[in-house]
Amino acid sequence: MKRRRSRRFGTTGGDRDEVVVTRAPRDVRAAIQLLLGKVLATVVIDYAAKSEDQERSIARTAAKQQYALTDGDLAALPRELRANPYGRSAAPMTLFNVWDVQCKAVDKHGSLSALQTVLDKRRLTAAKRRTTVSRRQDDRRHQLEEALQRRGLELRTDSRLCAGYIDGTLSLTVEQVCRSMEEMRFFFAHTTYEACFDDAKEAARDHKGYYDVDECSDVAKCAALRDYVETLYQQALASSSSCTTAVDVLNLVPVSLQPKARGYLDRLTAERPHKRRRTTT
Repeated sequence: MKRRRSRRFGTTGGDRDEVVVTRAPRDVRAAIQLLLGKVLATVVIDYAAKSEDQERSIARTAAKQQYALTDGDLAALPRELRANPYGRSAAPMTLFNVWDVQCKAVDKHGSLSALQTVLDKRRLTAAKRRTTVSRRQDDRRHQLEEALQRRGLELRTDSRLCAGYIDGTLSLTVEQVCRSMEEMRFFFAHTTYEACFDDAKEAARDHKGYYDVDECSDVAKCAALRDYVETLYQQALASSSSCTTAVDVLNLVPVSLQPKARGYLDRLTAERPHKRRRTTT
């Protein structure tokens, strides 16, 4: 801004000072704004919040999320280790002073307004990612529902298998999920699967001190299918109905379980003549 003298004709006021404002170049203005932003941000933190923030602590994860910092940015800051309130066996919490974290954020991003811009971009990216994931999950849910309906099944909200397929945490195809759902319907409706599962859990606890759900489920499925085939086979032998052949017995078992059921059935038919010869001698 500069001052110059100018003469206006037709007035009695004589010479007057006229102020002429000239604009600085754009790069100079940007540099001044950046410098002022840093100074003002430091002043705001220093006088408005320093006394309060010096008494506050913030965890490592919260510091990285709220101030767009990395582990490398926090490496040089003083820290305090405290016992983890979520469990004695968990790793201790790493706490930083809020004042130190704020100063580091201003030093890295240039100003509080620049930090807010970075955080806004991160929120926008996260929102887009959530929208994409939600759309993909809706498509997978619709695809699974149609496949289950064709088999006379319905989507169960309490099924870990269905939930894992929908959210993408399980690398299974729709056919594999439907086959497993069909098998579980058979096990719960026609076999002693629940009792066999409880027995498998107790055996695992006695042997290892703990049990794995998937492992116990596999053991229970084998035991339940074996008991089912044996019971059905004995009923077929004792009755005079037409359901006396191996084909009739296997037709009551889901297709995906028929190879294993045939193995149990062949074992039963192989043992039956042997028992008869033993009793006749």
